[in-house]
Amino acid sequence: MPRALSLAQLERISYRLRRNVLRMIRQAGSGHPAGSLSVIEILTALYFGGILRYDSNDPEYDSRDHLIVSNGHISAAVYAVLSEAKFFDTQKLDSFRSMNSALQGHVSKSVDGVEVSTGLLGQGLSMAVGLALGNRNENGCIFCLMSDGEQQEGQVWEAVMSASKYNLDNLIAIVDCNRIQVDGTIEEIMPLGNLKAKYESFGWKTYEVDGNDYRQLIPAICQAKEHRHQPKVVLAQTIAGFGVKFMENNPEWHGRGLTKEEYKQALRDLKDRL
Repeated sequence: MPRALSLAQLERISYRLRRNVLRMIRQAGSGHPAGSLSVIEILTALYFGGILRYDSNDPEYDSRDHLIVSNGHISAAVYAVLSEAKFFDTQKLDSFRSMNSALQGHVSKSVDGVEVSTGLLGQGLSMAVGLALGNRNENGCIFCLMSDGEQQEGQVWEAVMSASKYNLDNLIAIVDCNRIQVDGTIEEIMPLGNLKAKYESFGWKTYEVDGNDYRQLIPAICQAKEHRHQPKVVLAQTIAGFGVKFMENNPEWHGRGLTKEEYKQALRDLKDRL
């Protein structure tokens, strides 16, 4: 398993990943910048915070941890972090969303380091439950990253009930709670109420943290990994479009490309803030 990096190193990686995400979406002319930027700390913590067990030279090795990215539209962030982790050359990012490229708009199993192809929201946790059942006698953990908008899907709660019934303590869900979705804010479209209380009522161990702060995020995920006898969920409260001021908390940026001027301003925002 790769060693845990220092806070300063993690922050430098975050900055680099955000620049790559913006560049990819700008070049492609389309993508999902708000969610891709909000999950950067989550993905960086997993891959470079000493949490996820993986080997970029052998992506399919048996004792690895599994990460299912259910909110597959954040593919720009996923591909950026996989290239940073040396699963493939960073130059390949230039083909994002191009015809015949493996780096499509929703994460694809054809890319080294991607466990399953996803994009139809609400299905990833069911896949993670199946993997956790099949691997419960193994050493690896099953992680499932979801959006908060997905929590409006009925299939999510069927999986939540199943995980509790079978005491899947090798399953860790992480919810990117950035409070926006394609048509507006979560509160406007379908309020989720007290998500922490909901998961706890189904028998899950819950952790609620600032998902853009490594000092909260990494300890919570590590504690979840050690906790036994029940499934776990980390509710990561994040800012949509984090790091780019004009994108932050703005549903308009759930899914759209950047003009040349918007791209330049986004880079200036990153440099000023991060």
